[in-house]
Amino acid sequence: AYLARSRAVHPDFHAAGSGGDLAASTALAAAVNEAYATLKEPFARAEYLLALLGGPSAGEEKAVPPALLAEMMEFRERAEEGDAAGRAAVRAELEERVKGWASGVAGGFDVYDSLPEGDPERP
Repeated sequence: AYLARSRAVHPDFHAAGSGGDLAASTALAAAVNEAYATLKEPFARAEYLLALLGGPSAGEEKAVPPALLAEMMEFRERAEEGDAAGRAAVRAELEERVKGWASGVAGGFDVYDSLPEGDPERP
């Protein structure tokens, strides 16, 4: 779907038109590319969908569970106290944690995408 829409509005296909057509095509192509980038990345997609549903953005919601803060302090202490290998291990552990969170968000989107149109769980 993305490639078809991108091709349809790409400025190269509207270069022979008027200046207004080219400007509109450029703006539409930029919007299609931005939408694709947002929907492709799970956290950006979640942020966008939360905004559509009236939820707070990550910038607005600053509350962090105390347990997460304590855990991050522990990671920081381990990184500061360790040698290069210890810091690399902490980094690898954190990267795995982020991959797990991203996978969980993506899995939630898979469930959402599998719901039929009109399902109350799919606004």
